Amino acid sequence: MAKKEQTPRKTPSGEWVYVTISAKPEEREAYRQIAALDSRSVSWWIRDVLNKEVARRKASSNNETQLEGANSTGDLETVSPDRA
Repeated sequence: MAKKEQTPRKTPSGEWVYVTISAKPEEREAYRQIAALDSRSVSWWIRDVLNKEVARRKASSNNETQLEGANSTGDLETVSPDRA
């Protein structure tokens, strides 16, 4: 990850953090070809892949939480994330 904290840039479409991706020339060409299949830019394609992974992990985390709740036998106090 980055060695320094990045400051979000505010735009009309929301807050953005810009990142730099390092890739070998042959990798860049492969990325461009994959992105071109959807008529998109490489940066859009990378964001899309990362967003899908984040959504998958959230869903997985929610499923684990639901399973733990279904398997528990005692009363549990619900704690908001702010207090956790």
